[in-house]
Amino acid sequence: MIAYFPILFKRSFSIRRISIILTLFIAVPIMKVIYLFYNSDLPIYKIEHFEKILMTNLFIPIIIPISTAIFIVSVVRKEMDTKTISYLFMVPHSRSLIPLTIVLITLILLSPIAVFTSLLAISGREISLDLQNLTRMGIISLATLFAYTSIWTVISLFFKRALIIVMIYIFVWEGTLSNLAGGIRKISVSFYATKIFTGFASGHAGQEAFILFVIGTVALLLAIFKISRTEV
Repeated sequence: MIAYFPILFKRSFSIRRISIILTLFIAVPIMKVIYLFYNSDLPIYKIEHFEKILMTNLFIPIIIPISTAIFIVSVVRKEMDTKTISYLFMVPHSRSLIPLTIVLITLILLSPIAVFTSLLAISGREISLDLQNLTRMGIISLATLFAYTSIWTVISLFFKRALIIVMIYIFVWEGTLSNLAGGIRKISVSFYATKIFTGFASGHAGQEAFILFVIGTVALLLAIFKISRTEV
């Protein structure tokens, strides 16, 4: 199974897939640049307000889940369609390492992109590597990516039309219903990720990060359970 890690890592570098993901992430700082270009004389508090809108209404609830969905669903379905996962079932190693490997590779590849683009989006008029912002965006990116990656892995293992189901989840469950029914927010990944962003400065981000970790862990365990019950 250790040999599978570099193989999957290499296969994950699809030019088309990575290009789409980079385009999605880069869209956020580009919108920030355009906004500053046409509003160069705005006071800092208005710029910070716009940055908050970018992060809480676009980057966290839309860009991160869609990017991870494109990556995870395409990788998992390709591995299943090429029978690679079926072959691994016959290798004398724990099946639990398969979803763990997929999740780990996703975090390694997407976390730096997420952190870098988010820092560009919240850096004010000048790009700076502020330690507090770096820590905040690192926590948000890792926690949110882990939760979404684990959930998408489960869905990809259960359904062939996983991308359709994922998009319904993003735009219907988290995008619409969570804004209409307060109770649904409690099981919405973007809700807790947004609370980390807004509450980090006041020190109220640890609980939300832990909840995202729990959500991701539960989803990962479901993926492991599905893999362990799948017949070759």
